[in-house]
Amino acid sequence: MRHARSFIVASVLVIAAGLACSSDSLTDPNAPPGLTLKLSPSADTMFIGDSTVTTAPVQLILTARSIGLPVQAPTGVVWTSANPSVATVSATGLVSAVAIGTTTITARVNDERATSTIVVAKALTRLTSQ
Repeated sequence: MRHARSFIVASVLVIAAGLACSSDSLTDPNAPPGLTLKLSPSADTMFIGDSTVTTAPVQLILTARSIGLPVQAPTGVVWTSANPSVATVSATGLVSAVAIGTTTITARVNDERATSTIVVAKALTRLTSQ
């Protein structure tokens, strides 16, 4: 029994030390243990015309697992765009194209992250013969 208590205390200290060393702020203190996140789609292409966006915004879907089992996505998700001059993302994961280029959208809960690559391309215009 003494070894079991020592093991538990040591495990708690290791976990606490890992959390203390993280540079990320805590976004959901009630997130389940062993959390993993996934964004769908993992990549998407959006099109813009000469001056307007020609495709609708893309809704990213965040799914979560805890110790390998599906769970409801935690609260406190922080959404970011690596390049907001290409595409922006709302607090609910709705991505809007801004300009031609590529960016990575990240959803973060505590130390866990999931990403999706968004490519914004110029829409081809149809040539008409006269």
